[in-house]
Amino acid sequence: AFPPPLPRADLISLTMPHLHTDLPPRPEFTPFTVPYLCLSSPYDGKGFWTYPERRGWIVHAKDTNCHVMCPPGICRHGISPIDVDITRRAKPPIFTRADGIPVLASDKVIFLQAWLFFGLLTEVSALCGLDLDVAAEFVVDNGSVSTTKLNGLPGRWFAATVRTHRAGDMSLMERILALMRQAILVLDEEVSEAETQRFSYTYAECRVLHSLDITARILALHLLFHVYMPGFTATDEDGWGHRRILNSMDWIGRQSEGLDQLSSLSRDDLEEKG
Repeated sequence: AFPPPLPRADLISLTMPHLHTDLPPRPEFTPFTVPYLCLSSPYDGKGFWTYPERRGWIVHAKDTNCHVMCPPGICRHGISPIDVDITRRAKPPIFTRADGIPVLASDKVIFLQAWLFFGLLTEVSALCGLDLDVAAEFVVDNGSVSTTKLNGLPGRWFAATVRTHRAGDMSLMERILALMRQAILVLDEEVSEAETQRFSYTYAECRVLHSLDITARILALHLLFHVYMPGFTATDEDGWGHRRILNSMDWIGRQSEGLDQLSSLSRDDLEEKG
């Protein structure tokens, strides 16, 4: 008997096709550039999970992994969506500094860009077997960071897993899902005791945070390549399926850090320009 053919990443589409077939494929996300804020404190390449400790940051948010379908750090088991309380409430700080210095918005964004952009892309690429020079692909000539090559990266990761015979490997998928959930967890909006946003960001910092949210989302797209590949038979009930991935990414009441402020700052800018 012949072995089943290996799946091809180019035959699995995760984006809505154009009405006209002569147009190029739609990108997963609209590309944009952001400042390279962590240039002076870059990711050191020594491992994603221990990076905060090496940089003197303490991460207080923990993923409980209580039930397969629950979001990161939240138990929603047995709760109907209509019963979910979405009131903005005070939350403990997600980060503190080991040296006791107060966490500033600017320092937090620098740290997160190094960890959740350069670190996350480096870690997932290594897991998938893709030789990716993150700085070479994403840092553009003017010293900014471009999100352009995030488009297509989920498929490149999947193609790499095909070459290494790990496409559909649920142990690999679990490790990537854990990375995605950690990123989403620490990108949660921080709310102070006064039930207001704990940090005020500049427009540029909000754009960086937006790029990190998109980076986490491309991990979800990559996992969907595995779920939708021919021959993958695990279901939501088995612990794998598209619903588990979506529940780990978006859920009722989720607010990503900086995106509400980005919306307000963008609106103010447009109003000023008439």
